Formats: sequence, structure tokens, C-alpha cells
Amino acid sequence: DDAKYSPGNTVWLRGRLHSIRVKGGSCFLVLRQDSFHTVQAVFFKDKENPEFSQKMIKYLKSLTEESVIDIEGTLEEADVKSCSVQKME
Repeated sequence: DDAKYSPGNTVWLRGRLHSIRVKGGSCFLVLRQDSFHTVQAVFFKDKENPEFSQKMIKYLKSLTEESVIDIEGTLEEADVKSCSVQKME
């Protein structure tokens, strides 16, 4: 049902970490759920909780490719060029 994948909805994903880029206060992760489907997840530093954000970014930087990870987040519209799911992140 496509309605549950609308912007603003909360989703839970499990996948293998295909790639990760950390730049300043942001982190971009590409998850692979099978051989053909990838989705981008992002984490941005929270100005209201900078200590937690720094710990999370440090943890995310420690992940290695092919790590199996779970992510829960809120869908946002996006124009992603490098993943098979290109309209959400």
C-alpha cells in the first residue's frame, strides 16, 4: 500500500549499509535491502541536543559497509539521484 510511504509517515527499515558519508553535522547512509533496492537515510545534527547528536555521528562513522542496521524515521520528499528509491529519504 503506497499510502503508508507518504511524506510525514514514520517507517522502519532494516538493510545492509552500502555506503556512508559524514560531512560536518550531517550523515548520509545508503541502505541496500536486496540486490536491487537502495534507499538513502540522513541524520542531521540536532541543535537542541548537540551532545546526543555528536555521539550519534561518532557511532555512525564507526559503522562498516555491509553492517546490518535498523533505522526508524520520518519520510521526507527528496530528489535522490544515487538510489533506486529516488523520491523519498
